[in-house]
Amino acid sequence: MAGGTSISKIQRLFEPLVRRVATLAARGVVRLVRDAHLLQEIQATLLADETAERLERFQEYGFTSHPKRPSPDGQAEAIVLHLGGGRDHGVIVAVDDRRHRLKDLAEGEVALYDDLGTKVHLRRGGELLLSAVTVKADAPTIHLDGADVDIDGSSIDLDSSGTIDLEADTSITLTCGSSSIEITPSGITITAPAVDFVTAP
Repeated sequence: MAGGTSISKIQRLFEPLVRRVATLAARGVVRLVRDAHLLQEIQATLLADETAERLERFQEYGFTSHPKRPSPDGQAEAIVLHLGGGRDHGVIVAVDDRRHRLKDLAEGEVALYDDLGTKVHLRRGGELLLSAVTVKADAPTIHLDGADVDIDGSSIDLDSSGTIDLEADTSITLTCGSSSIEITPSGITITAPAVDFVTAP
């Protein structure tokens, strides 16, 4: 009898600790995102009747995202850690959204993506795939360096408020249909059905 009483006392002693350990981590649904703070804050539903407010979300340095709100087709999900086991101090350490996650990547591949299909995909073989509606590069200097550089499009515009320089060691060729202009160190060759020289008035 005395032994049973001792075990019961030990169980009661450890009950608060067991509860804290059991509630240390939780899975939740992202309801609202506040992205204007130094650390992103999220409102999330953890249990059926528990809504956690202003959960700070820790993201990897240099990477950030704004999770989407729930919709009829699903919701973003979060892993919440309660520091010290107390439900009053939760932080979010991971957010994922099965609605939009890229699937079927090869082993070792990496990708950045959003819900609109925009993505940067680091593929096997050293290939980088960039998929977007519009790609903008904003920098004082943009440098492309490669053994072969191809630019292909239905319409390509080169516009400069200063100068445009084309330089090559071997040759420069401009081709339009059956007409072409080839520039080499030894001279300029013009091939065309007809050549008209028009001076400005």
